[in-house]
Amino acid sequence: ALREAGIETLLADSTFKRDSAAQASAAAELHAFFRDRGGPPDVVHAHAAVPGLVASSAWAGEESAGANPPPPVVMTMHGWGLNKTPEMEAADVAAMNERFACVAALNESGRRLLLEKGVRPDRLRVVPNGISREAPPPTGTGEPASPPAGGGNFLCVGDLGPRKNQVLIAKALNLLAGRGVKARATFVGGESVPRYFDEQMRPAAGEGSLEWIGRRKDAAALMPRFDAVILPSRSEGFPLAILEAFRAEVPFFGSDIPEIAEVVRHGQNGFLF
Repeated sequence: ALREAGIETLLADSTFKRDSAAQASAAAELHAFFRDRGGPPDVVHAHAAVPGLVASSAWAGEESAGANPPPPVVMTMHGWGLNKTPEMEAADVAAMNERFACVAALNESGRRLLLEKGVRPDRLRVVPNGISREAPPPTGTGEPASPPAGGGNFLCVGDLGPRKNQVLIAKALNLLAGRGVKARATFVGGESVPRYFDEQMRPAAGEGSLEWIGRRKDAAALMPRFDAVILPSRSEGFPLAILEAFRAEVPFFGSDIPEIAEVVRHGQNGFLF
């Protein structure tokens, strides 16, 4: 889509791998791409520490050699995640403090987390996520199933896996089924049927209470068809699904973690559990 819009696009491999050789290869590819276009860009925006390091490495040492100064790297922290080792955390914090011009957190809770991890205060800014006033139109393909009679019909948007914790919804649906309530949940996200869905979510839920309809660009347009949007995440950045549910005027239920609780006031504009 970027290329069709006339935007030059380079697909550089290994920009998220914590492998020094892979990062060096990606940095060399990036450097060559811009060398052929007259020099480095004015600014680089990265969505995590590792690709930011790739970008900063692409022009390392050029200023001392009399060439153009390296471009400043701005990084957005979308969420700290659950799987970093202490060594990974230390490497990311060092990059933010020593290699990047600025680190954007999506909310105050994200900024506080980075401060606790050791990121310098002068490096941090808060730039919240936002959405347009108008929801995207529905595509009309892969429609969710009809809601069950007498029960709730719920939507969860996001890549499936332990961090998003969708298995909790499956367990809740199973509890409701045991009480005679026929509730159903539809899940949007992911390129192909994830093993997490088949191996953890399906066994935890009642028969026929779950459906997965893949990745949808118009996920926000589906929200008004549901009784509520649920996000049971264990870790987040600033989920757009919350803002999209607000825009659609659909009730929102989310796990009581700092990144969600900062936006959702329990009993006022949503519910926390």
